Amino acid sequence: TFYGVSQEDAATRYRKEKGRPIDSIRSEIAVGSVGSNTRLDGQQWGEVTVPEGVAYEAEYELYGTPTVPGVLDISVLNELSSFAPFRVAFAPGSPASMSVTPTEGVMEKRDSLKTTDLVVRFTPNEYGIPVVGELVFETEDFTKVYKVVGMTAHHQS
Repeated sequence: TFYGVSQEDAATRYRKEKGRPIDSIRSEIAVGSVGSNTRLDGQQWGEVTVPEGVAYEAEYELYGTPTVPGVLDISVLNELSSFAPFRVAFAPGSPASMSVTPTEGVMEKRDSLKTTDLVVRFTPNEYGIPVVGELVFETEDFTKVYKVVGMTAHHQS
């Protein structure tokens, strides 16, 4: 007991009101790195590339027209038990008719089971043959690559 309050009571009250201190510190650090070219480990993000020999996490077909874009939702679960800043973009060589949002952010801890939800859009400029894009989801600790095949609604293979 310290000044009439047991240490256990003060610690319990702090956790209930503010959460674990380490969680708030990690969150502040991770959020501070969003929008920066510098990763938490001090290295630079560099250009988005597909690592050699990496297998696709999944392959998707997306149908769209010049007036009605195709929309695809992809959910990504953190592989780690800590917050993880991420960035996501289509690799060079992917068609400009494909886009993704968000392009960066902070993943929740794996224990929360809360996924990071991506929205991929395909808006072709004209009807034609299918196009292929490689979507790269990257954190400091892991990279996931998705193959997205964009097709116009009138062209089905």
